[in-house]
Amino acid sequence: MQRMLKGLGIAGDPVPIEESYSFDNLIQMHIKSSDKNGKTDSEGEFVTHFNPQANSMAYEVISGNMGQPGQGLFIIDIKNEAIIILSEEKGEKAGLVYGIGSFFGGDIQETEDIQSDETPENFLANPNLSKTGRTKTIAGYKCDEYKYSDEETESNIWITNDLKLDTRDYFNTLFKTNMYAKGFPWGYMMESTTIDKQSGEKSFMQVTKVVNNSGRRFSLSDYKITNLGSVKIPEQK
Repeated sequence: MQRMLKGLGIAGDPVPIEESYSFDNLIQMHIKSSDKNGKTDSEGEFVTHFNPQANSMAYEVISGNMGQPGQGLFIIDIKNEAIIILSEEKGEKAGLVYGIGSFFGGDIQETEDIQSDETPENFLANPNLSKTGRTKTIAGYKCDEYKYSDEETESNIWITNDLKLDTRDYFNTLFKTNMYAKGFPWGYMMESTTIDKQSGEKSFMQVTKVVNNSGRRFSLSDYKITNLGSVKIPEQK
């Protein structure tokens, strides 16, 4: 594949990857989206693997119709600027490696970190957000309900102060997201229901499991790896 790309004038130098990836923390979510009539578009269980001491994280669809059969695991290796997609089908394990720039349109080192000075007091001062006073327990954690509404969406959000996991740094590094997308500065989002006011489409997410000592390890020696590298299309002259 690399030779073919180079033959087309496209650079595809392999990117370095680790021999294995280990994760200590696991968060499992149930995600569902539906149209304005309540018909389900997609639904499934989605797992995030991460380790605060490591520069990598992984995503995995474990049930439902959100992923393709045999899709497997999606690893983001921030240290090596690599995306690794592991799959298993009919007993055969395979993996594809891409440079992060191939996915996100640039060098990750050029991505600006988001520095947020938001505090609970400042955030709650937002006129679109209010605390309802309702509480409930989700996956063993006590949560407080917040309502958010603007011209485009309306959301019910459940936040816990008891789950001390801060994954915002990963998203700051990878994506130029806003605070609403990456989380809250004083708690962890355990459930959200959002309705698009224009289309009526509804999205739902709820954390169903939290494991703080999952000990998951993925060894790449078990997979036949194809390293496509950081594919860069030559500029037109």
